[in-house]
Amino acid sequence: MDVNAINAELIRNEIKGMRKPITGNKTREILQAIAKIECPIERMTLIAEVSKKTGLPKRGLQKELDTLLLPAPQSSGVITENILIAHPACEVNDLFMSLGFKESVIENGKPTEQNFYLVMGDEGPRIVRENTARIGEFNVIFDLRNRILPTLAERWNKQCLRAFVDNPTTPTNVYLRIKQIVREYVEFQNDAQYGLVAAWIIATYLSRCFHAVPFLNILGKKQSGKSRLLELLNRLCFNAIKTKGVSLASLADSVDGVRGTFLQDQAESLSMEKYRELLGILADSYTAGGGKRRVIDFQNRERRIVEFETFGFKAFASTRDIDVDLKDRCITISMIRAEKEYPYPEAHFALWRELRDELYRLALTKWQDVKAIYQEAGRNVKQRVRELWRPIETILTLEKVGEEEVGSIYNAFLEGVEEAQVGLSPLESELFEAIFRLLGDNSTGILGAEDIQKVMLDVEVGEGKQFRSGKALQTWIGTKIKRLYLSCEKFSPDGKRRTYRFEKDHLKNIFNRYQTGAGGPGGAETSIDAGSRTDTFFPSAPQGAETQPAPHLSGTFRTYQNEVSGEKSNDNNHSRTLTPLTPICTGEKKEYNNEEMLRGYVGRYTAQGLSLPEARRLARIDYEADHGPWEISG
Repeated sequence: MDVNAINAELIRNEIKGMRKPITGNKTREILQAIAKIECPIERMTLIAEVSKKTGLPKRGLQKELDTLLLPAPQSSGVITENILIAHPACEVNDLFMSLGFKESVIENGKPTEQNFYLVMGDEGPRIVRENTARIGEFNVIFDLRNRILPTLAERWNKQCLRAFVDNPTTPTNVYLRIKQIVREYVEFQNDAQYGLVAAWIIATYLSRCFHAVPFLNILGKKQSGKSRLLELLNRLCFNAIKTKGVSLASLADSVDGVRGTFLQDQAESLSMEKYRELLGILADSYTAGGGKRRVIDFQNRERRIVEFETFGFKAFASTRDIDVDLKDRCITISMIRAEKEYPYPEAHFALWRELRDELYRLALTKWQDVKAIYQEAGRNVKQRVRELWRPIETILTLEKVGEEEVGSIYNAFLEGVEEAQVGLSPLESELFEAIFRLLGDNSTGILGAEDIQKVMLDVEVGEGKQFRSGKALQTWIGTKIKRLYLSCEKFSPDGKRRTYRFEKDHLKNIFNRYQTGAGGPGGAETSIDAGSRTDTFFPSAPQGAETQPAPHLSGTFRTYQNEVSGEKSNDNNHSRTLTPLTPICTGEKKEYNNEEMLRGYVGRYTAQGLSLPEARRLARIDYEADHGPWEISG
């Protein structure tokens, strides 16, 4: 059929003469012919006839016709204004959200693959089959390069996509359904982790709405369910890519190509020397614009620099701790062997396609709401903890999750990031304590690393185990003084000894900065007013709460202040304010020396807003005062 010399009657006769099965190419040929008709009413009538003949929805046919009716390029063939470059796999900007796919088609009797883009803007969804499109006032270029888009049949399907284009409704209770599916396939020790992982899965479909995203570190021994959870994420997450080993080049190519969720099993291998460069890219890829890789590309004898991005959600399963820089960006999900057998998330289950259909629909209809909610998320959380929490809170707010459940999920999130994110490490807190003890009643003093080392020499917790000699501990102290900016002045070495001038107010200020990282959603931040008290650098009790002196404990922090009564212990001239904690259990030691009781002590302090490491240390003080020597592992 000659589409350049046609009229409405010829098209109508062509439609009547169409015989089943009617191919997509034939339908598109008819639409191209209709696009040549100048009368809008005539075009609408012909679209109705095509719909009746083919069984295709009129709305979908009209959208494809609208694409064909876009203005032709200028006579020069060059457009230089209002150009917007979009990623072909997934793009989110102020104008639209788009997803790219490839599908198998038959062209001229031969099978081939064809790319297309589902664009969702203010005017609703539409399908674009060219690498350029007019969207609003912009000429959009889908920057395909050599990127290979995900196959539609593997992630979604044509029937569901067309149904969405014809009727772009928002699914309901997606969060609840995903959470229930996670519960059916894996076992967590903390019930709130099901909601945390469900929100994380949904967030992977909206990663381009966020400035930073949290990774997952699935940690546990063999046969604890790590690989099964990773496989479940592979079924549900956006454009998931699961691997056991990866090179820097393949990481950049695959993640950049589909902007998908990167999942790696046996991630402990990343600590090997040969993966040092890859590790740096991964650690940097939790922020938008981070983790980019630049390579020199030679094409047609021309040299150019090509940039690949690796930003996006990632999950790492390992049997031991991963590299500290990477862990710093992770929510750790600790797993143990399940009490019962759980099913394996087989790839052929129709369930996964149904759930991904809901996730696609939710993302495409709610991306603007997500961008708006994200701006207000994490108001009471600080620094990197806030960066990692905001996407999770955004999804929970979008799905209208109850305040109590959000609080539980936030606590599970904090437990997952506490080692790398919340407050100071136990040994760093010991360093602050040692300096305060040495300063005594003085507001300032000159000390050396050797002085501090002598006080800390009996440290046997956490990082302290690595120091086999006083000299090694001195080196660590000197490094921390420099990195945490603890001293106000540094003096040249006198012989072999370097000294520093410390001020209490400055130390309090530094300590408080690390205590304000986890206020929580809707909660108050924990901080110290250095001028309101004279001898304490730990968070105070809630306003109006009664306090009582805490008992003596040798080997850790020794002194406490009762701000209500004014009583103060005489041990090392240090103080701490606490809300009253009565013994959780009394009687013989065998009745209370157990893990459940320890969690009870810790829980009372975390409820006051203290970070988990500090709550554990305070719990140890109360435990030993109530019951005797600390004998609980961990």
